[in-house]
Amino acid sequence: MTAVSDPANEEDVEELTGSADGGELNTADGDASPSDADAPDSEPVLRPPTEDDLAHLVDLAFATATAWTRLPDRFYTLARGTGIDPDSAPTQPVLRALGFFLTEETKAGRRLVELRWKTGFHTEALPPPRLRSVADAEAEAWERLAGKVTHPAARARLLDMLVLRGGTGTPDRAAAAVAAYLDHAMAPSTVIRRSGDDDVEARWLDRGLTLSLGRALSLTRIAAAAATGPAITKRAVAVALNFAGARVRSKRPQVGSALSTLALLAANRGLLDPAETAQLLSLIEEEAAHHADLDHVVDQLMDLLILVDPSRREAAHRLRVKTRLDLAVGREPMVAMGFLEEAARLARTFHLDDLRDEAVREMQRVARFDHGLRSISTQITIPGPIIDAEVRRASDGADWRESMSNWLATPAPSGDLASNERTSRHIASLSVVRRLASVVLIGADNMPRWRPETEEDRDAYELSRTEMMRMTLSGELLSAALDRIVGLHGVPPVTELAMFLAGNGTGNVALATALARSFHRYWSGDYEGSLHTASVRVEAGARALVLLLDEPAYTVARTNAQGKYVGLDQLLDILARRDFDPDWDRFIRTLLLGPTGQNLRHDVAHGFILNEPSPSTAALALRACSLFVHLLWQPSTLLDIRSDPTMPRPAWTIMDAVRSTIGTAVRSPRLVPALLRSEAAAVRAALQRGRR
Repeated sequence: MTAVSDPANEEDVEELTGSADGGELNTADGDASPSDADAPDSEPVLRPPTEDDLAHLVDLAFATATAWTRLPDRFYTLARGTGIDPDSAPTQPVLRALGFFLTEETKAGRRLVELRWKTGFHTEALPPPRLRSVADAEAEAWERLAGKVTHPAARARLLDMLVLRGGTGTPDRAAAAVAAYLDHAMAPSTVIRRSGDDDVEARWLDRGLTLSLGRALSLTRIAAAAATGPAITKRAVAVALNFAGARVRSKRPQVGSALSTLALLAANRGLLDPAETAQLLSLIEEEAAHHADLDHVVDQLMDLLILVDPSRREAAHRLRVKTRLDLAVGREPMVAMGFLEEAARLARTFHLDDLRDEAVREMQRVARFDHGLRSISTQITIPGPIIDAEVRRASDGADWRESMSNWLATPAPSGDLASNERTSRHIASLSVVRRLASVVLIGADNMPRWRPETEEDRDAYELSRTEMMRMTLSGELLSAALDRIVGLHGVPPVTELAMFLAGNGTGNVALATALARSFHRYWSGDYEGSLHTASVRVEAGARALVLLLDEPAYTVARTNAQGKYVGLDQLLDILARRDFDPDWDRFIRTLLLGPTGQNLRHDVAHGFILNEPSPSTAALALRACSLFVHLLWQPSTLLDIRSDPTMPRPAWTIMDAVRSTIGTAVRSPRLVPALLRSEAAAVRAALQRGRR
């Protein structure tokens, strides 16, 4: 945008700077007046302004204040610079009028530009005007001043204030305000450049013109009742279309200004005739073509297209998806995957099956390439004696049975849930950038698996990160302990290990035998075989425990859907309702399930893990599976004993135990004595606490 003058050239601004008595207004930001130039140490004598003085000051304030939010400050500075008292009574109505500013808002889905009060340095002492109750004297001062100012934006502001006040003649004032706003939008030469940053200056000035045009469109609904209403409305639409067209076709990108004007026209689409509507749709499509490399801009433009012509909804949605497909071409794999993932998501949302399939096919192709991911690792130093002590605690014993008992007594590898939540919140609070950064979890297949959408998702992600860091260390300790056990006692026979894991036959012998074989694979160095057999049997162990608790876990067959047991996620939910230890619940979910965890069960079951896993990963899978094998003959080990305010009682009452025993006796008679012993122990413990 261009401006015709520079205030340093007095001839260019003479018309604006002439005072009422033929003197000159000083456009400098200083406070000294011409009459006090020879007496710098004395306080300048300021006089109250005449109406002509106020009109000239308002004109010059609008001409030289690039951002209209600075109008009161600019007016105040100009007044003092010309020997006028800005705090005198006649200036207060003017300062109040200048204390408003134009802002874009959306009301009931309609884009508007409204006039809002803004408290500033020179208006903070003024009460926010209640325009409906403004005194007649102040309103009359605005009206007289509106007849004297020459700057179209100044005239529009004063008339707009009178429109907001209401009363007789409001439609006519609204029509006059619309005309003044349009005059300003069409005459950028009324603005004088002051700063040295031309780009910033141009953006501010262009924003002012866009807001003037938007306010003109917004006022047409009030001006419609005036005699000149239809004509001024027609002019407003024509000016807005020309304004938008100039910015759409400008060699200098003006996407913000163009978008705002197009959105305001779309919001006032009821004012457009068919030819004007077609012109608006053409401008929207033209702007979308110019900014095909900006997907967020295309999204906004397609929303406008649908608003103006709902029949083009599918075409608009297809363009949004195609934009992302095109943006993925030739990009680095990670960048391309981001665009393709968004394209697939949008296509699924809009039921564009052909484009969804195209996006997924491209994602699968990109997944074959090296994504260029780099590992970032940190090191922590743990004293050797501490590590040795933990390994010994998990592996010491007079024989392999005692050593394995200690290994099976180790706590949840992911750590204490409450402590992890505190840690994750603390880590998140240390870095705002990390909290705002875009996160995408990539699966073992190089495909995007999950991204956080809400604050709750972010919290879950941070918690899983903390748990996985602790699991990494725990996996190393568990692996070292398993190696030490066989180093001390040799590898126990499969059958003896199976009977030990099954509680000497009181538990699930078949599952314990399968776990014993997984331990043997680990000790033989077949970590892959150990991981693949142990990880998938965690669900079998959880299901067996749920059945032991006599909880429903089967989905009955329906039409075209076979009957089946619920998955691991739902099984853990059932156990949580029976007071399953939350630390172990989090470990199982973080190790085996998604979306924020490692999703190890999915990767193993679907064959995505093709490289040899580490011993620590196999040890974690063994620990997860052994947890449920152990619980199948000690079911109350990880169940909290609840208590009410009057009498402590076990989570499993005697009646619960009887019902569970009857329900499981036929299915697995060996569980009956173990279950009764467990319940009796729980009751004794509760009664002992109750006596204390």
